[in-house]
Amino acid sequence: MWTRIERIWTAPVFEDEALTTWAARLLNTTLWFLLAASLGVFLLVVAMVGVPATFAEGFVAYAALATSVVIGFFLFLLHRGRLRLVSVLLPLLIWSLTAFWILTQSGIAGDSSILTLAIVIVLAALLLGGRGVAIFTLLSSATVIVSYLLQIEGRLSPGPSTSLLMDVVLIVAQFSLIGLLLHYAVSGIKNAMHQAQSHAQAQREANRELEALRATLEQRVAERTRDLERQAVQLQLAADVSRVATSTLDAGQLLSEVTDLLYNRFRFYHVGFFETDPTGRWAEYRIGAGRGAKDLVQEGFRI
Repeated sequence: MWTRIERIWTAPVFEDEALTTWAARLLNTTLWFLLAASLGVFLLVVAMVGVPATFAEGFVAYAALATSVVIGFFLFLLHRGRLRLVSVLLPLLIWSLTAFWILTQSGIAGDSSILTLAIVIVLAALLLGGRGVAIFTLLSSATVIVSYLLQIEGRLSPGPSTSLLMDVVLIVAQFSLIGLLLHYAVSGIKNAMHQAQSHAQAQREANRELEALRATLEQRVAERTRDLERQAVQLQLAADVSRVATSTLDAGQLLSEVTDLLYNRFRFYHVGFFETDPTGRWAEYRIGAGRGAKDLVQEGFRI
């Protein structure tokens, strides 16, 4: 039971659509606020004047009750995922009711209904963006201008003002709704900035990881290139040794040429061949290449 109530009370969540979810939360909160305000106005009118005898006497009460029903229907649509439709219908409903009241009952002089038109513009800005602001600004301005023209022509005579208590209730409700909308606007801006900073930080970290990966790959490529170069030299050396071995029958000459190949290809400081003596105790220096090689041969160097 409580889960069902919580599902009705809570705004719908749209996965991977943060902006849409934010708009749904704004709509859900605004609709519940308006529903409570409409029912409150209805109950307040009934408590003050009793059950109206005629429709004219109970216009405000009946309008508040009808508005409550419509807002309840909007909540139903919102929880069915019709976010865009409700975003258009809600400002249109508030503007229509306010315009009807101004053009038929109150006029524009000394009535707090004008403030509701400002709320409509703010709500349209949050839900519909720039085009919505332009449309509802024009509609609200047209309402004020038409009301002014009707009043100066004498075709609209504002009726007696409502009670002081009703004025207080309406003004407080209007201020509360403006504060609520601005709260959501500021919260949305802060959340957007926080998400932008988080995304920027994540992007910087990803760039650092990519840079480290690039450096690692370059190092691996360089090492692999050096390995391939060494292998190529070794293969070439093996081929040269094989060529020398097949073309030279003298063992001494073969050792001399192989020593020179090793010395020249690998650019060693010194290359030498040792051979054990008949006793097996000494390794005698036979042939070499590099600095001091001839001297070592002449001296009969052994280890």
